[in-house]
Amino acid sequence: MRTVLVTGAGKGIGAAVAMALGERRHHVVVNYRRDAAAAASVVNGIVDGGGSAHAAQADVTDPVQVDALVADVLAARGRLDALVLNANTAPPPIAALADVGWEAFSQKVLGELAGAFHLVTRVLPEMQSRGCGTVLFIGTPRPTTSVVDVSRTAPRRRRSRRSPGTSRPRPDATGCPY
Repeated sequence: MRTVLVTGAGKGIGAAVAMALGERRHHVVVNYRRDAAAAASVVNGIVDGGGSAHAAQADVTDPVQVDALVADVLAARGRLDALVLNANTAPPPIAALADVGWEAFSQKVLGELAGAFHLVTRVLPEMQSRGCGTVLFIGTPRPTTSVVDVSRTAPRRRRSRRSPGTSRPRPDATGCPY
């Protein structure tokens, strides 16, 4: 049975990924930072569905906690086959980009990078020693809360006069024509 560590697995996308992996008969380590009850609910859902899982508390931005988390997984399971990096490690700055200060923006970026860096550098040697392993990064393209909204801060292109019969540029999926 493969062992998969899913960060931020107590809620949202992380919980859905953990449940799907449990349905596929992987042992899922449901990582959470604060909400033990939510993580326990995910574990119970996996186990009730015939899967195997356990919850593991750790702040993935803290290298000491990451070391303990991975050591505990390896001691309990003997291997770590996959790492799903999903944890939202810092609160997003909620404002137009022009209104977000460097401090708030850099806190979010550094938090996300710290979690990824600490986990990947900790699990990589174990995966390399076995000659296999998977690391998957998950991001949310359209968060439920508007984070830095670049589209509202970008200068608008001036409309040019078009000759009759020329077409307008077509917007992409986000509605931006360029």
